[in-house]
Amino acid sequence: MKKFSLAVACFSFLLMSCSSDDNALTAETVNQSNFINPNAGNRTVTDPKNLSNVYDGAGKMHAEILDEYLDHFTPTSVLSTVIYDVEDTSDGNSSFTAISSTYSGITTTALSNVISNATTPSTIITATTNTSTRGRNRLKDFTDMLPGFETADFDDVYDDIVDFEASIIADTLLTTADKQLILTTTSIARYGISYAKDRNRGWVKTQSSIVGAISGANTNTATAVITSVAAGAAD
Repeated sequence: MKKFSLAVACFSFLLMSCSSDDNALTAETVNQSNFINPNAGNRTVTDPKNLSNVYDGAGKMHAEILDEYLDHFTPTSVLSTVIYDVEDTSDGNSSFTAISSTYSGITTTALSNVISNATTPSTIITATTNTSTRGRNRLKDFTDMLPGFETADFDDVYDDIVDFEASIIADTLLTTADKQLILTTTSIARYGISYAKDRNRGWVKTQSSIVGAISGANTNTATAVITSVAAGAAD
């Protein structure tokens, strides 16, 4: 009888011990999954948002419209078709329709220029007539970071972009137009790189999207979104 009681006691102890370990593991997992970056509002580890950037919505729209486009259309090298299909897709995005009155269209020439200069963004940066010299230099600082993002983990990419955005927000020598263009571009880059890494999309397409954001943001945020999606969607 004593042996049986001892066996029961040992089994109970082991059961309680295992249960405690499981609870600890669960708590640790929950805590990790709810990790909050202090620079990012309510951002979890895998979430690309940065609410400190007032143009964060541009990147979110970019990812949503690109995802919808790829779900319903086959990428093509016919740029007029790409533009038409991306614009058609954007009509179903409520966030975009809220700013669509500022969008007046993009040309195949402009889109071709973006795609041709995806790996040499300085050409597109020079053409951003609405930015100051300092704004263009800071934009070049950002595009110089892009090659390192291709193989980096997204969390590292995220931290680098958010740090850069913080420096732009704090820069009192930049104009309002400078900040609009740069922060729209970095937002689209954050969401675009996150989307690409999640779905194993090619880096050239991702970089084309970012350069498209620069080109389009020289006009306004709506044009930046459409140009970036079209540049990344073209085959």
